[in-house]
Amino acid sequence: MPGMTQPPCSLTGRRRTGRVVRPLRVLLVEDDEAQAQIFRYAVEAAGIGCDLRHASDGNDALNCLRSGIRAGGAQINLVLLDLRLPPDGGLVVLEAIKADPVLRLTPVVILSSSRLPTDRHAAYVRHANGYIVKPGDFDDLGRLTHDLLTYWSHWNEPAEEAC
Repeated sequence: MPGMTQPPCSLTGRRRTGRVVRPLRVLLVEDDEAQAQIFRYAVEAAGIGCDLRHASDGNDALNCLRSGIRAGGAQINLVLLDLRLPPDGGLVVLEAIKADPVLRLTPVVILSSSRLPTDRHAAYVRHANGYIVKPGDFDDLGRLTHDLLTYWSHWNEPAEEAC
């Protein structure tokens, strides 16, 4: 707010030390190649470093998530999931991710053209971490992509397994 000075510590009483920016490894699960390419352009335009991978169906998505774990490499730390996917749909993929003891903490955000309350409800009862309706305008998609990547790389504190 204008005129306000920043206190030397946060609301929790700890001194501010700056944000930790985590490397963002995103899996976009989108069967429409044109939509996937538009999203790639939006990621580039957002100017936020991001390792973006693409899966064109649910089986490919689950294989990508599991192969990264088996290989011991860097794991995907955000899944952007379309609802209308072959062969069984995005909700089946969401259920599989959330049922897997290794993958279940991976954030999954639905990125869909559907505004139907039933679709949103179905996603959230299956433990989606968010539901975003795809904007129809590229400028809006650019702003959405920038904000989304900023949130998940700068502001979100990821869950970790209890020791």
